[in-house]
Amino acid sequence: MKHNGFIQVLLGLMLACFTTSPAKAYTQLNAHYYVSNASVIANQAELALSDGQFEKARLLLTDAIRYCPNQPATATFYSRLARAYFGLGHKELAFASLMHAIRLQPTFAVYYQELVQAYLQTGTIAQAKLDVASYLRMNPEEGHVWFLLGLLYQATAEETAMTTAWEQHLRLNPRSPFRTEICQHASVCVGR
Repeated sequence: MKHNGFIQVLLGLMLACFTTSPAKAYTQLNAHYYVSNASVIANQAELALSDGQFEKARLLLTDAIRYCPNQPATATFYSRLARAYFGLGHKELAFASLMHAIRLQPTFAVYYQELVQAYLQTGTIAQAKLDVASYLRMNPEEGHVWFLLGLLYQATAEETAMTTAWEQHLRLNPRSPFRTEICQHASVCVGR
């Protein structure tokens, strides 16, 4: 059955050769090849992570990222890479990987939650708040980062600061995918 899907994709790409330019068809075929290879490698890395083989997972994920860098789907690879870095004791690289995952998929709440959880586990939440606030002073229009700051304040039960951060997030992102979650946890949405 798996071969059936592959054959359909291959036939579709071959048909594209007749209806589009050869360069575009070649690019589509390469993109499919690279994403498929990256996914296979990332699955091997997930097995390595579950077995505690963090260095093997790091190598595999780095390889997978090379196949399709800076694409939204690659955010999952960066998230897994962060787990490998944490397992190896490289906190700074782990946090950088999670932030890269967020940049690639800024509306995916899981990466924010993983980042806050990582700050909580490493006991660096106070430093995280300082770093995020410093970043926002330079980039005040980054709505998704205001959401992250609100999560950090929520984790330390600072209700007023959390509400302020989330109000700013919703001002910048009126159609935020996190609106429902924010309204459940704060009085930010009252009267709107």
